[in-house]
Amino acid sequence: MTWRARHKAQGLGALLLSVTFSCAAQTQLPDTLHLAATDWCPYSCAEHAGQPGIVAEYLTEILAREQIDLTLSFLPWGRAVVEAERGALDGLLTAVVDEAPTLAFPRHPVGQYQDCLYTRPDSEWAYQGVDSLTHKQLGVVQGYGYTEQINRYIDSATDAQVTALRGVNSTARLWDMLLLERFDVFIEEQLVVQWQAQRQQRNLDSLRVATCLAPQPFYLALYPGRKYTDELLKRLDRAFSAQRNVALWQKIQARYLPQAETAALK
Repeated sequence: MTWRARHKAQGLGALLLSVTFSCAAQTQLPDTLHLAATDWCPYSCAEHAGQPGIVAEYLTEILAREQIDLTLSFLPWGRAVVEAERGALDGLLTAVVDEAPTLAFPRHPVGQYQDCLYTRPDSEWAYQGVDSLTHKQLGVVQGYGYTEQINRYIDSATDAQVTALRGVNSTARLWDMLLLERFDVFIEEQLVVQWQAQRQQRNLDSLRVATCLAPQPFYLALYPGRKYTDELLKRLDRAFSAQRNVALWQKIQARYLPQAETAALK
């Protein structure tokens, strides 16, 4: 090999080595991912020993394949969003884009949820779009993302039209306040209501399902200011779209709500 060829080969080798080290630095993932969550059982559960929630178990297993441990801090929802958006934590365990628009989202959702509108059993009210809510008082959770139309309605409604709950145990409080006639209808995710009935031995017949809205996707969301965010989102996208992980979701959900239909994306 001539000096020129050898020098060229050495230069190419140095360039490749530099690129390798550069890529390694760019793709360095964290040892621990610290996410904010709210008590939204069975998806994320704050006070149930051995049952951290469907999403918590699902994501723990997926992150473990990347040698990442998952740590959760359970907070009231409004505070969880604030802490994630300012970077005090690494992101949110579950979110929709409207709830935390400054965070970074993967293309593929973790799963899907389905909100329903609940009344007392003696009601004959039928949901026919947001206009049909005008003369009813609606119970909601402060800061939760519902459908785009319902979110706009809540934002523009008066206190006489919407009661927004903050803090913990929101589903149980919505249920109790409805029966106490503090409002006429509340909106909540159907599996969350089923979980409350199962865990607290509540009678589902004390509620009437006025309607269920179309299923909506929910996502993991990450603080965009971390060096690893883009790379981790790419890897999570691949994981969330993999068929074997749909089966994993179904297996985990069956341990929480054996009779419920799966909420994982097909």
